[in-house]
Amino acid sequence: MSDDLMQDIARMRDEIKLHIHLGKAETRDLFAELERKWETLQHRLKPVKEATREAAADVGQALGTLLEELYAGYKKVEQALKSMRS
Repeated sequence: MSDDLMQDIARMRDEIKLHIHLGKAETRDLFAELERKWETLQHRLKPVKEATREAAADVGQALGTLLEELYAGYKKVEQALKSMRS
């Protein structure tokens, strides 16, 4: 889930909280239900975001290593081809 979407939802919640007292009981009940779901989502996402961040860092390091290896390998091939021409 994108951080932008999470920020949009949080902003929307804040605006709704300001105006909820003017709404009908039905609207307040719906808002209360959504708030329960929001809290559940926040609780469940925290460990997922932490794990994802760690996994992304590991993948980034692995890709960096792979890119360095590929670059070095292609450089060797390039040098070998140059020396064959000379």
